[in-house]
Amino acid sequence: MKNKAATLILISAVIGVILGAIGNILGSKALDYKPDYNFTGTVEMATQLEANEKAGKPYLEFQPQNTLLGGIVCGLIAGILIGLISAYIGEGGRLILGGLVGFFASPFICSPYPFYATGTIPPVAHNNSIFVLIPGIIIAAAIIYLLDYVVKPKLAGGSAVPAPSQPAAPAPTQQQK
Repeated sequence: MKNKAATLILISAVIGVILGAIGNILGSKALDYKPDYNFTGTVEMATQLEANEKAGKPYLEFQPQNTLLGGIVCGLIAGILIGLISAYIGEGGRLILGGLVGFFASPFICSPYPFYATGTIPPVAHNNSIFVLIPGIIIAAAIIYLLDYVVKPKLAGGSAVPAPSQPAAPAPTQQQK
């Protein structure tokens, strides 16, 4: 069981790294380079926003930069979490928990600001957030489905399609004894 779980976690981590890189590259168009809100909640950003408002520029300004490594790290973390969910959570909650991981990880894959200095990475724009969150949920649920119905049967030595079960032998009746 532990070997199968480790394999599932490793496979989903690799998928997470690949999707983290792709999501970061494609999600760069969904970022808000001139937000008019303090999305990080830090005092420095609030002070900068206030100073910009006094100068007649009611927004923060971010310079585009390469955040691919941060997106890959966020994708790796999401992939590991999805692998753990697939290996250890019961049948009913896998897709829901996988979707939640996708929901929470997708904005961080596009804008991995926890891994960068405060004030250097722009947030995902509010009007573009649905185009980031929905694909994140769908991709995470698809990874869970892939792990459950393709990878797990292959690790167990079977095929992806379950074999039909044999009918049970009838129990002996009083007259047959």
